[in-house]
Amino acid sequence: MALKATLIFSAAFSPQDKLRGIGNMDCDLALLQRRRHLVRRMAWLCAALMLCIISLSAYMRLSKEAVRCAPWPQCQVQALGADGTATPAPAQTPAALKLVHRVVASATLLVLLLMLVVSATSTPRLWSESRGTLILLVLAIFLAVLGRWSAQPGLPGVVLGNLLAGLLMFALAIRLVCVAGGSRAQSMRGGMMGAWICMLLICLQVLLGGLVSARHAGLSCPVFGACVADASGGLGALLSWVSPSATALTQEQGAFLQLAHRIAGVALVAVLWAFSWRLWRADRRGVAAAVALLAALQPLVGLVVVAWQQPLPLVLLHNLLAAALLALLAAQTVRVER
Repeated sequence: MALKATLIFSAAFSPQDKLRGIGNMDCDLALLQRRRHLVRRMAWLCAALMLCIISLSAYMRLSKEAVRCAPWPQCQVQALGADGTATPAPAQTPAALKLVHRVVASATLLVLLLMLVVSATSTPRLWSESRGTLILLVLAIFLAVLGRWSAQPGLPGVVLGNLLAGLLMFALAIRLVCVAGGSRAQSMRGGMMGAWICMLLICLQVLLGGLVSARHAGLSCPVFGACVADASGGLGALLSWVSPSATALTQEQGAFLQLAHRIAGVALVAVLWAFSWRLWRADRRGVAAAVALLAALQPLVGLVVVAWQQPLPLVLLHNLLAAALLALLAAQTVRVER
């Protein structure tokens, strides 16, 4: 009966109708691929813009600290041992730099809105691309709202929010590039979950490192042994993200933050190397080597930053290495089959 119905249905259409239908399907498929290609290109642009925003934000914040405190960063070490509050001189970010930052941020928001229109308003909808774009848009709005307090010095929580949201936007933009490009992660048991776990641990380490920077604890104990000796009783420093940064930490609190950041960094390197070994055994050796190399470079650069008295270029490099590592891991969470 089903065969008879199929024959009747087929006979109802002429060969020309069938060819026309096949042609329409080919056109729809070509249009869909063009939309995905457009989303992919816009995701690349968004990633590039976010890299600029991350660099500009870090430069404006750190250079502001440099002129607020002279000689910098030696005076930050003295402030850690002082009681009461610090009274830094006011500093102004160059107007041209602020303008560039706002233009780049506005361009990023515009690109995200265009990407959402391309992926979500036409049929068939690109659901994976739409979800990824929507997440990026939420983070962008969060940063825009947070920007109201960014110009006010002395708010460590604002620094942490800007830092983490910016790095996540860059990583998720790279992930969206892979989604729109039809990338498919090679099968590895627990591989995607392992990548997400590594990303979560990196985010926690970023928050800890951002707290060290926002509370001026980078040079609280240049030698590891000094951190261990001075870190007793500094547990309250972990909650100092809600306190104004103009309030000086004690030496013990600064040492505790630096010690916690270093120990967490060593543990994170061990986790990332274990994950890279799994990638290597799954015959994804290029990605495995990149993860292992970035995981090793990040703490080395951090040690050099402290040893060389926090030079601004190396601090920026420290941030960019974290962004690259997050993006590389985010790309491993994509599994698209088309």
